[in-house]
Amino acid sequence: MPKHTFKPLAAVIGHPVSHSLSPAIFRTLGVTSYDALDILPEELVAFTNRLRTEDWVGCNVTLPHKQNVIPCLDLLTSEAQDAGAVNVIEVRRLKSGGLARLVGHNTDIYGILQTFKENGVNLRGRRGPSGQNGRNGRNGRNGKTAIIFGAGGAARAVASALARAGAGEVHVWARRRSQANALVRHCAEHLAIRFPNTRFKVLARVPESSADIYINATPLGMKGFKTNRLLPKQVRRGAWAFDLVYRPEDTSFLRQAKKRNLKCIGGLDMLIWQALATRKIWFRQQSEPYVKIKLKRRLRSIISGKRS
Repeated sequence: MPKHTFKPLAAVIGHPVSHSLSPAIFRTLGVTSYDALDILPEELVAFTNRLRTEDWVGCNVTLPHKQNVIPCLDLLTSEAQDAGAVNVIEVRRLKSGGLARLVGHNTDIYGILQTFKENGVNLRGRRGPSGQNGRNGRNGRNGKTAIIFGAGGAARAVASALARAGAGEVHVWARRRSQANALVRHCAEHLAIRFPNTRFKVLARVPESSADIYINATPLGMKGFKTNRLLPKQVRRGAWAFDLVYRPEDTSFLRQAKKRNLKCIGGLDMLIWQALATRKIWFRQQSEPYVKIKLKRRLRSIISGKRS
C-alpha cells in the first residue's frame, strides 16, 4: 500500500477520488486536516487497520468501496444494514483502550430524504387512472412509482430512502442485470418487513410514462464518464428527475429531463445534507441553517471553476 505523506484527521477514500468535493466541504466546516485518498480495493483492509490504530475520527467512503468496505467494519447502523452500503466510517474509541471499533453509517439515505423534503417531493400518494391520487387498484398499494438507474452502493441508499419516503413501487434498471437482481433481493430481505407497502422489481427496459420520479444513481454524466440517454421519450406530466451526480451541476441527465419538462433536482443538496450528518456523527455538532447556504455557495463556485 502506498505511504501517504501525512496522517489526516479525516478523509474521503475511493478510486478515483480526485473529483470529490468532500475536502472542500469539510475544510469549510472547519476540519482543516481532511484529505482525499485514492485507495485501491486491495488496500482496504490495510487502510481500515490504520483507522483503528492512528489518530482518526473517521472517513467518508465513495466509489467503488461502499459495499466492499463492510467486511472490514465491526458494526453497522440500521441505515447501513438497510442499504447494504456504507458512506461514512466512524472510529469509535474505547474507554478501556485497545483497538478502536469501526462503525459503518449511511448518511446518503438522510441526504436523499432531506432533499425530497426541501424540494416538496411527496411519494405517498399515487396517481390513479384518471389522474387523481388514491389507491393503486392493480397491486393494492399506496405510494408513487420510482425508477432507479443503477444498482451500486448509491442506488442501494436510494432504494432505502424511497421505501422510507412511502414509494409504492421501486423499479431498478441497470446495465448489469445481475447487479439489479442482487439489489432487489437485498431490498426484499432487509426492507420488506418494515416497509411492506413498497414493492421492488427489476426492469429489463424502461417503459414510457411509467414513473413519478426518475433517479440517476450511476456515474453517467460525471466528468470522465459517457453520457448515455437514460430517460424514456414519454414521461408523466409533473414527474421528477433527480440526479445524484453533482459535478457538473447541470448534468446530461438533467438536460434530458428539462427537454421533457420534468421537475429537476441536482445532486448538490444531497451531498451537503449527508456531509452535515457526517459532521454530527464525528464531532457531535449540529449545523445551523446558514451553514448549508454557505456550503452550497462555496461548492457552486468550485464547480463553476471560479474557485478551487
